[in-house]
Amino acid sequence: MRLIRANCPARPGKVIPLVAISLVGIMGVLSIALEGGLLLEHRRECHTAADVAALAGAIDLYTNYVTNLGKDVGGNAATRAREAAAAQGFVDGQNGVTVTVNIPPTSGDHVGLDGHVEVIVEYLQPRYFSRIFGSSSTPVRARAVARGLWASAPIGILVLDPHASESLKANGGGTVTVANCDIIVNSDDPSAVGGTAPGPP
Repeated sequence: MRLIRANCPARPGKVIPLVAISLVGIMGVLSIALEGGLLLEHRRECHTAADVAALAGAIDLYTNYVTNLGKDVGGNAATRAREAAAAQGFVDGQNGVTVTVNIPPTSGDHVGLDGHVEVIVEYLQPRYFSRIFGSSSTPVRARAVARGLWASAPIGILVLDPHASESLKANGGGTVTVANCDIIVNSDDPSAVGGTAPGPP
C-alpha cells in the first residue's frame, strides 16, 4: 500500500506566535473577570469592617460619655475599634492590612470633633492573573465615621437602605413637613427617592 500525498504548498508555522499573542488578551480578560470580582468582594468586606469598628469605638465613647465627654481617655475606644475590625478578619499589621483609628477624626466633615470615631481599613490585594501587567498589589480602602455623643442629631427622616431604588417613596396626596432637620437617604441608586403624584379626583 502506497501513501499518496497531494502536492500542497508548504505553510509557514504561524499558529504558535498567534496563540502567544492572543494569550495576552485572554489573560487580560481573565484578570478583569476574576480579580475584578475579588476586588469588589474585598471592598465590601473592608467597608463592613470599617463600619463595625467605627460603631464599636463610638459605643465605648457613648458608654463613658459622662466621664470622658467624648474623648478617648486611655485609648479604650480605639482598642475596641481595632478588636471589632480583627473580628471581621482585618488585623492591623497582618496580611497586608492596615487599620487606622482616629479619635477625633482627622479627615472629612467631623475633623477634630470629640465624640466621633474615624476608622480607615486598607488591604493590599495581591495580583494573580494580572501579574502580566504589573507586580504591585492592588490597594483596597474603606472609611467609616460613627458618633458616640449624648446629643440629638438634627435628622427628621433617616432611611438606611444603601442600594434600593425608591428607598424613600411618597405616594398619594398627603403632606409631610420636616422643619429644621435633615432628610437623609443612604442609597446609591439614582432613583433613591421616588413616588407617584396623586391621581385625578
